[in-house]
Amino acid sequence: MRRSAVSALTGCYTQAKSLDELMERIQEAIALRIRFKQERYMQSPTNLKELLLEEIDQVPEVLLVELLDFLQFLKSKHLQAKLEVSALSTSSLQKDWLRPEEDEAWQDL
Repeated sequence: MRRSAVSALTGCYTQAKSLDELMERIQEAIALRIRFKQERYMQSPTNLKELLLEEIDQVPEVLLVELLDFLQFLKSKHLQAKLEVSALSTSSLQKDWLRPEEDEAWQDL
């Protein structure tokens, strides 16, 4: 009997008689565990924050700096994406905004 566990996913383990079967089963176990975690996290924003705080409490001290760096990276990436969408919207609408008809319409408001 062969056994396998994914240390990064608590509760994710399986067993099988052959290596091929084990590989198939561990992939299924990973997919199920990830789906379970996603469903659990999406229950409510408050619940999600609580779960995140619980996870942070379990992070070893030596990884907290790296975790903080990653969170700041995600915030920066999100802000950058919002700025890019804004810039694209501005450039695509600029052709309409800079027409004389638009200026006339806005003069009376």
